[in-house]
Amino acid sequence: MTVFLVVQYLFMITNLSTSSLRVMDMKSRLRKDLHQQYEIGAKAEKHFTYTLNSIMLGWNCCGVVGPVDFLSMNDMTYRWSHTAQGNDSDEDVEEQRVLRFPPACCRREIRKQGFHALLDCAASGDPKLIYNKGCFSELYERFLQEHGEYLVFVFKSMFGFEVLLVIMVTVLCHVPGRFETQAAKIALEYAKT
Repeated sequence: MTVFLVVQYLFMITNLSTSSLRVMDMKSRLRKDLHQQYEIGAKAEKHFTYTLNSIMLGWNCCGVVGPVDFLSMNDMTYRWSHTAQGNDSDEDVEEQRVLRFPPACCRREIRKQGFHALLDCAASGDPKLIYNKGCFSELYERFLQEHGEYLVFVFKSMFGFEVLLVIMVTVLCHVPGRFETQAAKIALEYAKT
């Protein structure tokens, strides 16, 4: 039982670590999803894109592990259309721009400067203009901040209960034999009735 307690304690510590295999596997799967599902542009339709953009905008982070996640993506062309105001007629003009990072990675002060400043930031790839912290570490830290005390409480409760069981087993192993035989006699008499 004591060995089980030690193994359980080590298991919890190693699985809550950011370098644990489970955490690394989650990070790897998120990066894979990013490369397969993330869409750039205003016409994005996938929920993954909306979710990741919301996280990046709200928590000032970029990508899963950082901006490097977007460097290996093939099509980072941002397309948009607008109405051109001319002398003769109003016609739709479609423009496009190749970006190095999504506009959601750009720093908040650049976002406040407007659409074209945001596109310039995303196209430049300048690491000073974007957030360099990955969203996975931000999510993990926030999860531990908000729910870590519950995890610790559950673990302490389980650990305390198991320690109590070890003490009870130890005490019961050392109960004198006459009490055992007396208890057996009482149990037999009870069973006959």
